[in-house]
Amino acid sequence: MAMLEDGRQDKHAEFVGQRIMGKQAVVELRGELDILDTPGVSDYLDVLTEGAEPRLVLDMRRVSFIDASGLSMLVRVRRRTAERDGRLSLVIGDPSVPRVLRLARLSRYFDLHDTVEGALAKL
Repeated sequence: MAMLEDGRQDKHAEFVGQRIMGKQAVVELRGELDILDTPGVSDYLDVLTEGAEPRLVLDMRRVSFIDASGLSMLVRVRRRTAERDGRLSLVIGDPSVPRVLRLARLSRYFDLHDTVEGALAKL
């Protein structure tokens, strides 16, 4: 986690890394996906989904919180991949994330997995 000027840890989401596995990109996110963080993450994901047939796994096992802006970002990424005949899978660890997706009535629109390997196998 990043440190704030006063020495406290910043718990907001940070892009941790990306790795390419064949035609698939695995993007690891961590922390909180909220209004402060989603613009930068969304811009990054737009780049990954701008080509034809994007195949993207969002490893969100280390995401501890997601708000409406985070949900909006996920819907945008899903729409962009679908428009380009691509695939999007989410790897979820914290039980609060699928709960938020269910409460927002969005869970049926996402391919959810417990492991990156399971998500890659589905792509």
